[in-house]
Amino acid sequence: MSGLYMQSLSFGLPKPGLRGIFGRLAARRPHRTFSSGKPRQATREWLFSAAFLLPVAQRLGSVRRQNRRASACQGQAAYPRSPSRGGLCGCPWESRRLSTTRRFAAEDDEEVPRQSLDGGNEEEFEEYWEYYHRPRKFPGGWVERRAHPQINVTPYWYHADSDTTTFQEPPELVGAKSSTDPDPEEPQLPEGPAGQLDIKELREALKTLTPAELESQGLTDQALAQRAVYEYEVFTPRVLSWHDYQYNTFWFFIGDRDKKRGGKQNGFFNNGKPERMFAHDGFFHATADEVQKRLHRIHPINLVYLLWSYVRAGVHAPEFFAVCGDYFCDGLLPSLDRCGLGTIIWAYSKARIRHKRLFTESAEELSRLVRTRSLAPRNFQNSLLAYGWWKRDTQVLVERFASQIPRLLDNHDTWSPKHRAEVCFPYTCKDGARVDADSFRVSSLSIIGRIILDLHPRSCPEVQECMESMVRYTKRTVAETHKGPGWLREKDDVVKFATVLAHAAAGRSPHMRSLVEELEAADIISDRASEQELGKFERARSRMLR
Repeated sequence: MSGLYMQSLSFGLPKPGLRGIFGRLAARRPHRTFSSGKPRQATREWLFSAAFLLPVAQRLGSVRRQNRRASACQGQAAYPRSPSRGGLCGCPWESRRLSTTRRFAAEDDEEVPRQSLDGGNEEEFEEYWEYYHRPRKFPGGWVERRAHPQINVTPYWYHADSDTTTFQEPPELVGAKSSTDPDPEEPQLPEGPAGQLDIKELREALKTLTPAELESQGLTDQALAQRAVYEYEVFTPRVLSWHDYQYNTFWFFIGDRDKKRGGKQNGFFNNGKPERMFAHDGFFHATADEVQKRLHRIHPINLVYLLWSYVRAGVHAPEFFAVCGDYFCDGLLPSLDRCGLGTIIWAYSKARIRHKRLFTESAEELSRLVRTRSLAPRNFQNSLLAYGWWKRDTQVLVERFASQIPRLLDNHDTWSPKHRAEVCFPYTCKDGARVDADSFRVSSLSIIGRIILDLHPRSCPEVQECMESMVRYTKRTVAETHKGPGWLREKDDVVKFATVLAHAAAGRSPHMRSLVEELEAADIISDRASEQELGKFERARSRMLR
């Protein structure tokens, strides 16, 4: 029974009460559980008592955590930047103890920098860019860089020989002198039309001309690839956003973005064939060869966007992806912004390329508290889609995600499609565009919930609290639908989420069953639901009730 007691510490109930309850149960447990092939009466009583009290303890602990978070989030306002270096004043619900379970207690009790409200200011980005272009090199093979400003431009050190990344200065480097490499030579534009035409002209040529016609005009695949490498070599990014890359990614016909949209609910890759929005395959294969010649002079965020374009164009280049994966793992993952980190593992999973080192080290980076709390809903979804396919290195990652997702759900105004800055900070592109973080759609909850429940035990307290938060969010969102435009809704969203919970409850999870019953009591499952999806839910519900 000690296991039950230790698990119960995360429920938030008074220790003496649980100690007394489970202590008495343990005292009644017989030494021999079976006699003549049948359980003794005492054993049956003990099992019945434990099965009854454990869900009660879980539910009470969840309610207590929910009340703590709600009281901590009252009176939200604007919070100024901390005067300390790299420190940002946090949201009102933040404290030194940010998670609700014992697994992360040791890490969360450490001093953690306050969460950003703007994704980094200009001074922090200047420092970040300086350490990227001129990393500090120390004797013994250590290199000092800076993490992305979204996670407080934190100093970190990488040792290539041992493949070690640390955020604590190695003792042997204290007082040691560092050096930097001399500035590299400036990249050169290719000769001929590939270097003379501007981005719009190159985009139009790739869009309208065949490969043979391009070559006849001097726009060979190799020349166009050299121009692509030049554009990404001279560009120093802030974040991964199409707002900036529309000005240099001429092989992506982003001018057709609005034409491809099928309505406000559909992305522009959901209709038609997305590869028609990109250059021909020969250009991508030539670009892969050119990039590998100058890989270490391309910022990792730029490289993420390049690989994203390969995946969206349907170009399979496993050898190139393998080389790039090794490059990211050479101490560069902390330098990615939140979208870059989530997109890179999504791209590898979408391309079905198994790079074990990249997935393992990305999971470690995503599981760091300072990183997890910076993620926006889209980043959670992309990362879980990737690890739902990978199915390794997920235990700590899923628990961390499940412990942080409720913060975004419970503190969002469901009438708005965007998060407030104090809930999830926006970012500012180099072109000056401010991009607020998209909030969770109800349809995304079924995707995220299904993957979390597939990857992790349903009895995990973090998972249970996350599912409860999703149910509360769904009920609030449906209620808002009848008052406004319903930005966060689409057809079959609630019934699909209910089906996910019903499938989980069919695995003998009384907690998931109670959540399904909560949605049924709210009478929202049939809202915007088709007969087909309602039939799927009814079949899952029937299995749940068996």
